[in-house]
This record gives sequence, C-alpha cells and structure tokens, in this order.
Amino acid sequence: MCIQKIEVWLSIESLENKIKLTISDTGTGIAQEVKSQLFTPFFTIKDSGQGLGLMLVHEIFTLQGFSYKLTNNENAVGASFEVTIPGANIPLDTTHK
Repeated sequence: MCIQKIEVWLSIESLENKIKLTISDTGTGIAQEVKSQLFTPFFTIKDSGQGLGLMLVHEIFTLQGFSYKLTNNENAVGASFEVTIPGANIPLDTTHK
C-alpha cells in the first residue's frame, strides 16, 4: 500500500464587509465530471456514501447568503474550496495567546 502525503492549508481573509475562507490541499484535484455533480443530491463516489453531505452544505450556504466555489489549483496540484460570508466585518487577530 502506498501512502500519499497531502498537505492542507486554511486561509481566512477579512475583506470589506465580508470574510473569505479558503481550504486548499495538494491532493489529486477533482475530475471535471465529478466536480459538476458534487452538490447534486445522492451523488457520491464513496462505496458507503449516501450523497447528502455536500447537498446539505449547498442548502445551508444558499439559505445563509454565502457564496462558494470549488476549483482545481492553478499549479495543477490539489483543489481549493472557497466560502465568502457577506456582511461579516471581523478584525482578524494574528497574535496567538
């Protein structure tokens, strides 16, 4: 069995009247035919999946007025999921206590 090391990054940006949260990884990315169906009810690529998780994410984000997008990274390694939360103006403290 070959174990692939995947790195994951979390980025939070405070923009004017919104927050942008981005989660990126160094995995294999997402095939276009899968990407176009990911938020469709009952679509899954998992053996034991039910295809409800990302559909619920879509519903919750839509009801809350959040926007989101899923893209393969420009460097052809991994993917990124970006969520924009409007109406949020939270100063981000970069110090750790």
